[in-house]
Amino acid sequence: MRNQKVVLEVNNPNFSLKPMPTSMEAPLRGEEDIAMHRRLYCGHYGNCLDVSVREGWAGFTCMNCPLRDLASHGPGSEPFARERRSASAE
Repeated sequence: MRNQKVVLEVNNPNFSLKPMPTSMEAPLRGEEDIAMHRRLYCGHYGNCLDVSVREGWAGFTCMNCPLRDLASHGPGSEPFARERRSASAE
């Protein structure tokens, strides 16, 4: 069983390579919750955020997304948020 490769079943009708944010009843609070539920460095994060806003969701999670484990974890949400805030202030 060691060194066994995982093969994705691309012909499976349930398999999707599209981002799939999931609505949450309440917004996320705190760095730990955000780190657990979101992949801020995912290339699709901005689009998923747009979906959340457009649909009027209180929050969203990446927990059910098929791309979740492929997205970069990055250095953490707090440094990223600070960087975004400073960029928008310029």
